[in-house]
Amino acid sequence: MATSLNVGEEAEHIKGDFVDLLTCSICFEIFKQPKYLPCLHTFCETCISSYIVSKAKGNNLKGFKCPVCRRFIPMGDNLKNPETWARSLPGNYFVVSMMDRKAMKKTEKLCDTCSGKNVSKEAISWCTVCEEAYCDTCEDYHRSYKMARNHKIVPIKDMHEETPISNSCASVTCDEHPEKTIEIYCKDHSQPCCTICATVHHRKCEHVVAIDKAVSGVKESKKAQELMNKLNETGKKLDGVIKKRNHYTTNFKKEIDAVLMEVANMRKKINEKLNKIENKIKDEINGARKDNLLRLSEDSTELLTLKSKFDHWKNIFETCLSEGSELQCFVKLEEISRKIPKFEKDWSTVIQGIRDVSIKFEATEIVSDTVRFGHLHFNEKIPSFLGLKTVHVHTEKIKVLFKIDIRGSFISGIFFNDDIIITDHDKKRVVHNDKIGKQIDILNILKPPTDITKVNDCTVAVSSNTEKIFIINVKPLTLVKTLDSSVPLWGLCLVDNQYITARNGTISWLNAETGAKIKQIQTTSSDTRFVTSYQKGEYIYYLIYKSSIKQEDYVTDIEILDSCAKKNTSIAPGDNVITWTDAFIVVYDICVHSSFEQAIKILDIINKARASVYCPALLLGNKTDLEHRRTVGVEEGHQAALEYNCQYYEVSAAEDFVTISIAFQALLRETKIIQQNKPLLKRRKSSLVNVSKKLGAMFGKKDSEMDRKRSTCDVAGPKTIFEKA
Repeated sequence: MATSLNVGEEAEHIKGDFVDLLTCSICFEIFKQPKYLPCLHTFCETCISSYIVSKAKGNNLKGFKCPVCRRFIPMGDNLKNPETWARSLPGNYFVVSMMDRKAMKKTEKLCDTCSGKNVSKEAISWCTVCEEAYCDTCEDYHRSYKMARNHKIVPIKDMHEETPISNSCASVTCDEHPEKTIEIYCKDHSQPCCTICATVHHRKCEHVVAIDKAVSGVKESKKAQELMNKLNETGKKLDGVIKKRNHYTTNFKKEIDAVLMEVANMRKKINEKLNKIENKIKDEINGARKDNLLRLSEDSTELLTLKSKFDHWKNIFETCLSEGSELQCFVKLEEISRKIPKFEKDWSTVIQGIRDVSIKFEATEIVSDTVRFGHLHFNEKIPSFLGLKTVHVHTEKIKVLFKIDIRGSFISGIFFNDDIIITDHDKKRVVHNDKIGKQIDILNILKPPTDITKVNDCTVAVSSNTEKIFIINVKPLTLVKTLDSSVPLWGLCLVDNQYITARNGTISWLNAETGAKIKQIQTTSSDTRFVTSYQKGEYIYYLIYKSSIKQEDYVTDIEILDSCAKKNTSIAPGDNVITWTDAFIVVYDICVHSSFEQAIKILDIINKARASVYCPALLLGNKTDLEHRRTVGVEEGHQAALEYNCQYYEVSAAEDFVTISIAFQALLRETKIIQQNKPLLKRRKSSLVNVSKKLGAMFGKKDSEMDRKRSTCDVAGPKTIFEKA
């Protein structure tokens, strides 16, 4: 509750800021024909008009941004001529009344009636109903009119600084009908309005009262005091947030300077290390050259010796054939023939001992250790600002304010300027509800809608799985245009004039004006439906793998969450995932030891998070088809399985789905026993093969070109989280 002291202090503060409230932030002069924007910032009509025209040149604008807060102000249907936009903005009659009051306090107020005739005459009185100042002559005329005979007229000289505005400026004009004053208040919509608005827009409302009754005692009301307190508190909190941000900015600059210095020092250390590595490897190369050249020389010598012996035999026998007698030829033939087997044996021995030697310099490890210098870690987190409470959606209670009954499947919706807009796939319609869930409008469209996103303060975009995007004006719901697309559509969001959509394992970027495809990527799921993004280059999409295994007496539904579907994600699932998951499969690559180490970290995180409740887990070593590249031994896997009390298998996703199925059977059996306390029946091979293919898509990826040519197939488990290390 505000005390009298608080109110007095606030009044003094308002007096101090009185001039600021009447000063245009563009021309820095007292307002001339003040116009205000939806963000409540006020400007001279000529100033805001010049600003709009300057921003509208050469651009296809649908509105403009406030010069102060940069909020986008849509102009609705009034788009043709930006020069007329300022004229259509509502006038700020509260500011006008403040200006009149200021002028009257300084006895500078001129007669409004005479001013309309280009005559300057000092005003002496003020009509609180017409809100006009009159000279003595015009006052007499005003009193003589029957309509104005009972108007309250106050001498300007009696209006001093302490005179409340309500005593001199009692009326407020309607935004929609500036020529009418506000006389009615609709409690159903919390909306003050004129009599025309009440007749047209609120004729069916049940709680409509006169504005005098609604405003009675509002200044002293609890609601007004609470709002004033909230504004004061929020202002202080904002000041605190700004102060904190400035402090963090200063600290961040210091951290950047420290990191730059650390990088420079690292460069010196790396140079020294590179010199040592270079000298070491040169010594190794020179030593290897000496040893291998000696061995190659010895091989050549042995071969030359054999060749010399063989050539000698050949020459002798050729001479015998040409010059010797029959007896001499016969003797040499027998002699050489006896020696040939021994020669061939010696030759074979030499050949088998020969090794081709080549040398190749592989600098991968050195490059990765030195070129990067290290890794930059930007730890982003939501700061705990004063007064801003963070809520954990999985532990906090959710209060249902109201329900909107939309019977059907595939419902999507957004909050739109405090209203709620819902797409109904089954009935092919878009439904506009107000902030309390009351239906305002319905638009039937030709194709079933699947998702919706906000375009601006007047327009939304609705996607359809028929490869169409509908651009819809909200008030009233009308179809503006339809974009045809060549990519699969389901989920939809808009970032930087590009639509991002998801469907059938793909995420696509589309031009927001034409619907043309800009780029497309594949996801690891065959059923990616929803995607969202808040800034260019970053996006989140939802992956789900589902399958059913038919068994002799029941069907087991399998829901698989791939928590490592994207690169550079955390190696472990979040706390919420660990909480609801029924079983875990942690996969590592037997050819990469760091992969095994990450798998151990994941098992450790899971064990600590589920310490009070046992949860089945399967440690799965993949790529046994690449045994020659193995770096993780079988014994290491067994030791880890014993330590973390989990099952352990080694498989080949590329070549052996049977072993994968066996591993999956074991995990599923254990999970079912724990959940239902009854044994599992032998599942059919065909079902396991189908599920194995889904798991293969998640951890059967290969590193080399040769590995990519292999086919992959895998399996999954009931509501199972899969981690690829």
